[in-house]
Amino acid sequence: MPVITQGGSLVTSANIVNGTIVNEDINASAAIDVSKLNNAAYAVLADVTLSGAGNTIDSSTFTAKRLIKVLLSIPSIAIASTVTFRFNADSGANYDTSCTNDGAAAFTGTAQSVISPENVNSTSRRFIEFEVINDAALQKMLFGRSYYSNGQYIFCGSWNNTADQITRVQAISAQNFATGSRMVVLGMN
Repeated sequence: MPVITQGGSLVTSANIVNGTIVNEDINASAAIDVSKLNNAAYAVLADVTLSGAGNTIDSSTFTAKRLIKVLLSIPSIAIASTVTFRFNADSGANYDTSCTNDGAAAFTGTAQSVISPENVNSTSRRFIEFEVINDAALQKMLFGRSYYSNGQYIFCGSWNNTADQITRVQAISAQNFATGSRMVVLGMN
């Protein structure tokens, strides 16, 4: 099993296969090692680490790719809150999400202003990953996982924009993400 270090944080139990964490035992605060996740097919489009607490992690604009993979590592959130995502700063009611927690009944949101990969208000550390098919003429369908200290969510959703490719990703919380929270956006054609 690989041991990954990032900025003094240590992950001793994350099994990474082809850039995907395959177990839910995430024991890191902001531990993403791009060299372990970035194989020859993926290019790093954005890599943002918060140097101070803030409620948004913004990739800024990047070059669109056909497949996008987003990785978000959060050591903690100041006050219990959920984590959500937006694409291209679109705050319109253009997102649909469905998620389930360890097999429980699904939480569903349609015509929302964000993608909601989880339905938990928590201060705990999290690791969220998802992939998006990024074709300008189609809805941007995504599938991912959200791991937190007490469990995991499996989620799917869409950005219902059929005119643009994703060129910006924002992770948003109503409360502040801790210093060291990190978002990496990978892409390939």
